[in-house]
Amino acid sequence: MEKEIEKEIEKEIEKEIEKEIEKENQNEIEKEIEKEIEKEIEKENQNEIEKENEINADDFESKFVNQTYSQIAEHFNQTRKKVWPQVFDFISNSECGSLVADIGCGNGKNCRVSENIFTLGSDRNEELAKIANNLNNLPTCQMKTSIIIDDNLNLSLRSNFFDKVISIAVLHHFSTIDRRILALQELFRITKPGGHILITVWAFEQKKKYEKQDVMIPWKLQKRFFNQKQLEKDQEQIELKRYYHLFYKGELKELIEKFENINLISETFNSDNWVYLCEKKKQQ
Repeated sequence: MEKEIEKEIEKEIEKEIEKEIEKENQNEIEKEIEKEIEKEIEKENQNEIEKENEINADDFESKFVNQTYSQIAEHFNQTRKKVWPQVFDFISNSECGSLVADIGCGNGKNCRVSENIFTLGSDRNEELAKIANNLNNLPTCQMKTSIIIDDNLNLSLRSNFFDKVISIAVLHHFSTIDRRILALQELFRITKPGGHILITVWAFEQKKKYEKQDVMIPWKLQKRFFNQKQLEKDQEQIELKRYYHLFYKGELKELIEKFENINLISETFNSDNWVYLCEKKKQQ
């Protein structure tokens, strides 16, 4: 009798073990399925990028950068108030009366750092430029700042004019190497010999991991920022996509080093971004 009981107990234990193994296997299967789904989503995004890029880089960036920023401009402005410490230090350490250009200024937050300098902010996006201009025209704003609409790839600004130039979170929105080089060329062209340039881009080595360098980053636009065209009944938010090229360590460094009149002072990693400090060589 005891042996039979022991056998029954053993059978029950075996069943429980089998159940646990089955659960573990099921969990593993579910995890694998989730991974596959994520991969498929990334593939779809990548295919979308490649398909659009084959058509025209300018049209692609217009659709997935400029048009998206037009739609999210008000929401974006509410989330972009604080100046990054490295940017603040770079601007605030300028000599009194310096001319500083913020190319791709967005809502113009970096144009309002110091009353002792003259700052020009430019952005391709009309909605963001409008916000930047309105903020700079407030009675409480004592900054010497002007905002213009301009294209980083073909700036209307004078050559060798600015003591300092900043490009903060801009270059990663250009979808080809040639366009990134052209954007750099314009930044360096408007900088005075002996002047300095600060550039930041999103890093591939950031905490959030991506399989590809070229990605579509979603922006969840909250209901209160919808316009009438976007608004749908009972919809709390909509998801819009922005194109980003995530830079490997040293990738932008190689592009900068193509310019013989530019010294790269430093390449640093900060808050998921690659940060580059450059100096334009003085003319002989």
